[in-house]
Amino acid sequence: MPSSQPIARKSFRSRFSAGPVALVVLACTALLLWKDVPGRAYRRVKNALIGRGYFLPVTTPNAQPVEAARYDLPLRTPDGKSLSLAQFRGKVIFLNVWASWCPPCRGEMPGIDRLYRETGGDVAFVLLSVDDNRKMLDHYLAQKGYQLPVYLPDSALAAPYKTQSIPATFIINRQGQIVFRHEGALDYDTPAFRALLASLKKP
Repeated sequence: MPSSQPIARKSFRSRFSAGPVALVVLACTALLLWKDVPGRAYRRVKNALIGRGYFLPVTTPNAQPVEAARYDLPLRTPDGKSLSLAQFRGKVIFLNVWASWCPPCRGEMPGIDRLYRETGGDVAFVLLSVDDNRKMLDHYLAQKGYQLPVYLPDSALAAPYKTQSIPATFIINRQGQIVFRHEGALDYDTPAFRALLASLKKP
């Protein structure tokens, strides 16, 4: 399913401190630009960089209705409590489908975490993990110290949340319309996304 909102521009923002990390990033960047790098090595370097959040596309989102949301999406908390997306009906919902083994998912997670902490409880964040290995998921969350609301799907994902790739993000307004949908990693820690969520919260 192609992204419904094209990326308007790309920002190659590097988040690293001076010193050895900077040298590693510069070396990896040079490797990416070397035309003779074999495809497998190129993909490994690219995934390593994206997985650490060094190169994430940026888009300017527009709140245009894409299609109606479905609230009958069954969810389960990591401790086994069952619920559905209907619990968040009437609120703005930031739904992200991801997995801890997915480098682009890991790359965008710090930005989502900052966005979550800045918006407080005004927006319902639903981080829907499709991890098959719970130990890997628990280890990743503990290692990073994220306090994001993580859920597990209690059934196979159906339209409109069925996706051909992850990460995939859906923003649902208070009226039950999906107003933003994107497959692939993005930088969500931007003024544009904060402004979008603020506008959707208004009555």
